[in-house]
Order: sequence, then C-alpha cells, then structure tokens
Amino acid sequence: WRLKDEAAKKGREEEEEEEYGGEISSPSAFTRGVHVEHDRADGKYRGLPDAWRKALPQEWVADDEGKTSQFLADVPGFLLPTNYQMTRSLSKKHDEQGISLPYNLQHITHVQVDPSDSTGFSGLPEEWRQILKSSGIGKEETMRNPQIVLDILEFRSAGCTRPAPPRAKDFKAASKDAVQFKLENPLNHIKSLKKAGEGSSGSVYIGDRLSDGRRIALKRLEIGKQTNIPALENEIAMMALSKHPNITECIQTFLWERELWIMMEAVEGGALCDLITNFCLEEDIVAYLCREVALALSFLHTRSRIHRDIKSDNILIGLDGSVKLADFGYCVQLTEEAGRRNSLVGTPYWMAPELIRTQYYNEKVDIWSLGIMAIEAVDREPPWFDEPIMRALFLITSSDPPSFRRKGMSTETSDWLSKCLLENPEQRWSADQLLQHKFLLKAAKSSKTAALVSEMREKGAKHQSKSHN
Repeated sequence: WRLKDEAAKKGREEEEEEEYGGEISSPSAFTRGVHVEHDRADGKYRGLPDAWRKALPQEWVADDEGKTSQFLADVPGFLLPTNYQMTRSLSKKHDEQGISLPYNLQHITHVQVDPSDSTGFSGLPEEWRQILKSSGIGKEETMRNPQIVLDILEFRSAGCTRPAPPRAKDFKAASKDAVQFKLENPLNHIKSLKKAGEGSSGSVYIGDRLSDGRRIALKRLEIGKQTNIPALENEIAMMALSKHPNITECIQTFLWERELWIMMEAVEGGALCDLITNFCLEEDIVAYLCREVALALSFLHTRSRIHRDIKSDNILIGLDGSVKLADFGYCVQLTEEAGRRNSLVGTPYWMAPELIRTQYYNEKVDIWSLGIMAIEAVDREPPWFDEPIMRALFLITSSDPPSFRRKGMSTETSDWLSKCLLENPEQRWSADQLLQHKFLLKAAKSSKTAALVSEMREKGAKHQSKSHN
C-alpha cells in the first residue's frame, strides 16, 4: 500500500525540516524507532536490537550485528540506506517482543502497540484495521503476539499480487546460468570429510570448506549410461534458483572422473522423520515446523514452482532448530506455456487426490502434502500408511479428507489442517493464506526444536557407544 494523502506528505516534509534545521533541543515523548534491513543477497537481517536478534533463528541474522544493533537501539531515528526498509515503533513495554520475517515494503510503516485501541495497535492503515477486525484474531492474542500479527497482515497485503509464470525459454536460460559445473576435484576444496550416509542415488559426506571453514555437505552421484542427466540438471537448477532461509542451499556443482558432486549447506540435525520417530511432538513444535515449511512453499509457489514431494523425509532440521526443505528431484517450474501439470510423481501416501487421478494440477498439491506432513508430525505416520500402496491411493481419492487421530488437538490446529486438505484444489488454501492462520501463533521458538535435536543426538551417541562395547 502507498500513502497518497498530500497533507500527510507535507507534514512529513515539515517534520524533516524541523529535524535537520535550526537548533536541536532534547527529545521528549518520543517512541523508539527500530529500523531493520533485509539483505536479499544472503537472506540475513541487519539492524536488529539484541533482544530481537535472540528471538530469530541464528542463520537469519548477520554475523556483524553486535555493534550495529546496539547503535540502532541507542539512536532513535537512524535510517539504514536501503530501498527495502521497515520501521516498526513498539512501546518500551513491548521492546522484548520477537520480530519475525519482514517482507520488502516500498515505504516505512509506523505501528505502535496500543492497549487502548480495539485492535491492539495504533497507526495501522484503515485497510489493515478492517482485515484484523475480521480475522478472528482477538485483541488479547494480538497483545501477546504483536509482531506475529504484523507479519500476518504484511503477508495478507503482499500476497494479493503474484508475478506471472516465466516463459519457457526464459526459464531455460535461467536454468542454464544456474547450473555451472566446475571440472575439477571437489575434494581439493574440502577438509575433514566424513561419510554421513548413503542412499539409492548416491553417498553424502560432511566436511569443512577450506576457503572459509563453512560446514558443507557433498552429495556424490556416479554418472552412467542410465543416468538421467536432464533430471539432475533440473534438480540442481531448482535448488540453485531457490535461495531462501527455509530451503537447503546449493552452493556449487562439480564434474570429476564421471562423478557428479553437489556441494550444499550442511544441515546436521537429521530429517523431520527422525524427530517424529523419537518424540511425540507437542502442538507448538508442530506449528513451528508447519510455519517454516509453509514459508518455503510460499517462496516456491510465488515463483510458480511445485516441489511435489513434501514429506518428513525431505524436511531437514539444523542443530539450531532451523527447518530446511530439501530434495528437489521432483520439483518443476510452471511456465507461461505450461501453467499446469498432470504427470504422476511424488510419494504415494502424501499425494493429493488430483495428482493421483492424473488430472491437471498446480502448486496446491504441495499444500495437500503439507497437511499430510502435519498429520505425520502429530500421529507419527501419514494416513493409511499400513495399507498397500494401491489401496492407499484408492482411499486417498475415495474417502473424506483425513484428520488427526491424536485426541485433544486444538480447534485452531484442526481447522488449519482442514484448509490444507480441502478436496477441491481451487478452495484449498494457499501457502500465504495458511501463514495467516491463528494456528501458527502457537509456534514454538526454534530453540525448542534445537533442544529435541540435541537430545536425539545424545541418545544416538549413547546407543552407538553401547553397540561398540
């Protein structure tokens, strides 16, 4: 939204003249302004006060935050030199509230927590006030989670427009630029390399990059006559073109002695399926996991990409509790010429009904799979997992949408799930809509998930030690 009120504009100009011209007296009755910069190149945030930095996942905050954040906290009115800025003025009483992902705005929004206002905020644009009043989010919830509510309002505002899919030839050119193979031995760039696992497609190693010590993962694939090179190139391109805090980063690819090596960021906490196996996840952790995956899907879907294999095996958890979407082997780019797909790909128990029926489908198949992933996180397995694959596919397409088996799930959680699993994909909610739902207000901090990862690794280490003895 943009302010078009010339009177308001004139008032701001007069304020600027007062601020920079003439004698400056001691400030009085001011509200501290917090100015945050989002660097789209590395996905990190700069200018965060210390209290807010602690509330964010570590990987979202720039390493050089210490001096900057203290400076910003102490100097009201400091403005970072960037075209993508956001100012939120929170009263001192609410300074400790966390700040989550800000979205690129074309103006500066001044909003203050105000217990006397019916919405809980003063300074909201009228459009946002009306949205909040009809959202079902009560004032008490707003006062407890002001920053989350602001983020939801921004999502609602930013999600109204969506870029058109690219032309096929433009995407092909972008993919070609994204997939640049280095014809050299990747092991010359790595130290302390250890094998971390092996799958049907190849081996995975963990090590440290020599140039900067960054922890990385190396996936090794043998290139043979049966290797589907175009499919591999597509997987690499989809990862390389999808840089987001909730998506595993593809750093570099190498071709060496008939082997393809993919260098990625290391996500060492294991997959979500490991957490599900070891713990009965609480509702706030489920909300956190769903929110992080929905953020990744929002990013992909806005760019007309479909992952097509959302499940716990493909959700990686960092040691810090961060959540990363991985395995882009089935990911596809929708284009201006091909805005829908009808190929049957994915993992059966997580598939949307329209995909199984080989009907034309779009990104809403990922939303169905996200709902099944949520059931998996709660009930420890997807619906009909004990059934043979053919019968499971039949049940998915012929039965009512599934729900949680676990008793005692909140109304908000069950309602969020129902929006994921609407039979009609046109009615099924989008990722952006799901991110606005009250259920995600329950989300735990990343540190709570990190604690589970730490506990799980300790159990694994003890078990391994006993087996060796």
